[in-house]
Amino acid sequence: MVHHVLIRLGAQEFVDIAADVKKSEGDDQLARHAKWVQRAHPDKRITYLIEGLPRYLEIQKTKMVRIQKKRLLGEAGDEAEAAIPEEDAARMRVTKKKLDSAAVWLQVNMKFHIRMTKDVAESSLYVLRLTTAIANAPYR
Repeated sequence: MVHHVLIRLGAQEFVDIAADVKKSEGDDQLARHAKWVQRAHPDKRITYLIEGLPRYLEIQKTKMVRIQKKRLLGEAGDEAEAAIPEEDAARMRVTKKKLDSAAVWLQVNMKFHIRMTKDVAESSLYVLRLTTAIANAPYR
């Protein structure tokens, strides 16, 4: 019997869920997603593997700086804002603090395990170690 469930989320997927970027109808998308996962996998150890978040946040910060420079220099004005889709603008406003709060909420309220990795190589190494540990665990 499998006692572990590993869910890999890319940085943008986690941001969309945690920050409710897609603006679901009044309810918290993160809570809804977490409860759905819990119902689908009762009595399992659920781990969220969040990949590439530091790099994603750095890219978003760079985009914001570029937009602010253009506004400051008066190069693009309102056209720069109009060129950015609403979802992308919402993602750029998400802070590391909000994402950290979402991760802590998942750990404390939902009892999920959170593992953040910087890239595919680190994620692969984590999965390798996890599956090795599970395979070598004594049968109960």
